[in-house]
Amino acid sequence: MISSFYRAGFAACCLILVLATSGLCAQNWLEQGQKVFEDVRSIYNGPQDAATRYFQGKMSDPLAGEMQPVVENSLSRVGAVQSYDRVMDRYSSVPFVPDVKADLVSHTLDRTLDGLFTVLAREEAAIRSDPAKQTTKLLKTVFGNN
Repeated sequence: MISSFYRAGFAACCLILVLATSGLCAQNWLEQGQKVFEDVRSIYNGPQDAATRYFQGKMSDPLAGEMQPVVENSLSRVGAVQSYDRVMDRYSSVPFVPDVKADLVSHTLDRTLDGLFTVLAREEAAIRSDPAKQTTKLLKTVFGNN
């Protein structure tokens, strides 16, 4: 009985994740309700990193948008943008080299988000499978073999 209660709590957490990342409101709840429950079910029953991958799919663009000004400022402040521009100027002056269209800020954002979601996925998998990572009663009940 208790295990079912905590598993329902985990399902509710999955539902909150889906709702928070999908921007659903009361108006379109009825239209999107079935899809929401399918998403919750896929996270709950999915692979070791299901919640992370769902979050990544829904939040990568908004996170990148929020992080972009910070990354631009940081790269500029330490001189990375200027150094990169000098290197690219020299590169483009070499005859017969292919044109390279690279954006240092976008590259940095992409690698940062990749790293973030890799760490989150690793932690999610550990919590789901490693009893030592299940540090609260709730985590032990939801993910443990009770």
